[in-house]
Amino acid sequence: MKRLALLVAFLLIGGVAEAQTSRAYIASVSGQATTSAYTLSIEAPSTEAVRITRICVGTSPATAAAAVTVTIQRRTTASSGGTALTNEGTGATAVSRRVSTDAVFPGIARLGGTPGTAGAVLDQYSFVAGVIASAPGSMPFCKSYGEENYFDTSFADRIGISPALVIPAGVANGILISVGAAGAGGLAAGSITADLIMGQ
Repeated sequence: MKRLALLVAFLLIGGVAEAQTSRAYIASVSGQATTSAYTLSIEAPSTEAVRITRICVGTSPATAAAAVTVTIQRRTTASSGGTALTNEGTGATAVSRRVSTDAVFPGIARLGGTPGTAGAVLDQYSFVAGVIASAPGSMPFCKSYGEENYFDTSFADRIGISPALVIPAGVANGILISVGAAGAGGLAAGSITADLIMGQ
């Protein structure tokens, strides 16, 4: 019995050590004009894949009610221009570690600019932005893509939920998150947040 307990402890410790090679990041932008579309590009580094496990977007009511469409689409060449999110940033464009002792995000996270070549659409959905004169405001809209427990990358598979959105290793590989315009009269309240996982 004692040997069995030691073996179980060894396996558990080993599993935790392996699982904690995962690194989690949050890429976020805020304060964006909502009178036109705004985008966030996430691109992998040359040697490691990036997994997106949750996306949240925010917008503003406008002069007239409008349907806001969110599109998540693969990109097969690198983006350019725009504003690169700052590693461990302190402002409105940042990509930060969830665990402060991890390495900084090695890929690219970019607000706006010129997206790479369009690839497959991975997801798309819409919600309604209300009328600014009467609406209380638009709450952020969030959608999860598996792997809620970022220290265990097999979690999604084990419980049978949809897997994360995977960006394969390689600087030409990316995913673009695009949020449509709320329309005239909208406030500069646009936001996009993406939860990212890398590693084991």
